[in-house]
Amino acid sequence: MKTARKKSFFRITVAATVSGMAGRDYLSGVFRFSENYPQWTLEVLDTPEQLEARLRKPEKPNGLILMFPHAGMTRAQMEASAIPTVVVDFPPPGFDPRTGRTSFVRLDDRAIGIAAAEHLLSRGNFNSYLCVIDQPQFAYTQVREQSFREALEAKGAFVKTIELCEGQTFERDLRALSLTLKRLQRPIGAFAVRDRAAIRIYDACRELGFSIPEEVALLGVDNDELFCNTLAVPLSSVLPDHRRVGFLAAKELNRLLKGGRGQETVLRQSVKDIVLRASTRIIPPTAHIVTKALSFIDKNASGDLRVNDVVRHLGISRRLADLRFRQIRNESILDAIVQARIGRIKKLLLTSGNPISRVAKECGFSSTSVFTRFFKAHAGMPPTAWRQRKAAKR
Repeated sequence: MKTARKKSFFRITVAATVSGMAGRDYLSGVFRFSENYPQWTLEVLDTPEQLEARLRKPEKPNGLILMFPHAGMTRAQMEASAIPTVVVDFPPPGFDPRTGRTSFVRLDDRAIGIAAAEHLLSRGNFNSYLCVIDQPQFAYTQVREQSFREALEAKGAFVKTIELCEGQTFERDLRALSLTLKRLQRPIGAFAVRDRAAIRIYDACRELGFSIPEEVALLGVDNDELFCNTLAVPLSSVLPDHRRVGFLAAKELNRLLKGGRGQETVLRQSVKDIVLRASTRIIPPTAHIVTKALSFIDKNASGDLRVNDVVRHLGISRRLADLRFRQIRNESILDAIVQARIGRIKKLLLTSGNPISRVAKECGFSSTSVFTRFFKAHAGMPPTAWRQRKAAKR
């Protein structure tokens, strides 16, 4: 009589921060892989403290998947551990995965930074760029910032980086962020290495009265919909393929459970998508807006033209229209209308020979007195005196 072969079961401990979209997607990838491995029993822990307590118990897990940076395990613990372990992160400096049973699986964070730079470059012409890091102690944030900056500097752009460190310096760092936004020449293309850091930029812009995306176009990473879709101006975000990384981490652990040695794996196709929302909406080119407005003003300067008429013709907000005029001509739309009307009046005064009352009517004024006050306020003298002076110089 044949003896039934005993089936092997594996207790797998997964340490993952599930409060954010990235952690939940990582975990989803692990679950997807484990569906084909009924012998796996998954235990999910969501803090380093829980993991440390679990590892102190006599009955150890058969395998570990750690999905927050180093997950409370020191380099020495990784080197000494006999438990097959997969870490979703960069290896610690000097650590060689091949010497033990710890592997590393991670996103290509360089590709994420480059994708962010290319996206902002495609949105329009920015006078300056900003990158904000809110977890500078972790390698992935530094790699995203470096690749973002290098991609833009290769195009001749200037990039300013601000680090937001938790703890005693946090409020000081927030003040530095606001001061930087005020000093940078707008419009600004801003990139945050995580959606949570993008919220800091968003709040600073709101306090300063800067409009998004007209003055500051804003892009995050992770596509955490809790943050992205609840803002008054929804946040555009780079969507990494976290689920694929979670799947690969589980697959790598399965290889280690079969006796494989540690290695490092980088998911080269890490950017799944860039989810477009209003924070990086394409703004019409500045020069085109101003040129279109000036043409309209010139054609209608003889009538009772108002700023709102120009704005309606452009099809954009008054705030954006005024901003573009300030950037290109250092004047407001109203200034441009006034100058166009004065130019029109002066031309008629010099060339038509019509009486002042007739010129006033042709230029859209309700009365000669209103016309005279307007002209004197902007030309420094009444229209009759101005005409006589010009005639005497001929």
